[in-house]
Amino acid sequence: MKKNGILSAVAALAVIMAVIAVYELYLIRQKTDQLTQIESHNFNLTENIQDRDSVINDFVSTFNEIDENLTFIHQRRNQLTLEASKEINSDRKSEILDDIRLMDSMLVASSKHIEDLEKRLKDSGVRMRSFENRIASLNQTITQNTTEMEELRRVVEEKDYQIAELSTRIDQYQTELDVKNEELYIKEMDILETNRQMNTAYYALGSYKELKEQGIVDRTGGLLGIGSTKTIQQNLRNEYFTPMDIREIKTIPIASKTAKIITEHPDDSYELVMEDGLISALVIENPEEFWRISKYAVIETR
Repeated sequence: MKKNGILSAVAALAVIMAVIAVYELYLIRQKTDQLTQIESHNFNLTENIQDRDSVINDFVSTFNEIDENLTFIHQRRNQLTLEASKEINSDRKSEILDDIRLMDSMLVASSKHIEDLEKRLKDSGVRMRSFENRIASLNQTITQNTTEMEELRRVVEEKDYQIAELSTRIDQYQTELDVKNEELYIKEMDILETNRQMNTAYYALGSYKELKEQGIVDRTGGLLGIGSTKTIQQNLRNEYFTPMDIREIKTIPIASKTAKIITEHPDDSYELVMEDGLISALVIENPEEFWRISKYAVIETR
């Protein structure tokens, strides 16, 4: 009897555990279904957002394209209107009418784009008041441009053209323009040459013997060379000098044990730089002051 009771209890416990397991499995399946539904909803939501973004991007791109066309048409029409108010020859008249036909075709294409936008906006189910207002504004602008284009065509086709007189004027204007351009070019060249000359200096360096042989320096005063002074010859010839642009070059290489500047330059406008026991270079610290007295620099080396 006692053994039967134990078996009954075990059987009851097994049933209870089986019921619990079935219930847990039910809960797991229920949560799994819920997660699946959530994932499906999220996927659909993502697709809807992507579709909406794609529609918006396409709309913005098309708006920009239409805006560019309308801006071009507006500017070009204004130019042609101004030109049509003056005298034009028959060839130019034909060109203007071709331009008008081109702009008409651009307006037709823009209208077709707007029709497509209206249909896509309706089919997408996206209600965006700003897009609807923008489409209405573009339609109004296209209508206005079409009307003004027709008026321009009428003006061009009815205008009285004075071909010979206009051609003469064009030739005259072109001749005057060529003359003025030539004068302007000559003036520019003169200014460039003047600036080049104003900013060009010359230097020469070498031993006294070398400088004297080149006709750059000589001695004056003294007796038998004693107490004489080294001076710069008059009428120097530039072929013995090295030219330099004083706006760009601030250093004159020397590389000599000793160096003496024979030409006159303010002492505080330059510096002789020593390097490895040699005077390596003359550094011009104040170009404006250094070249103020003379545009020639003569350096005697030993």
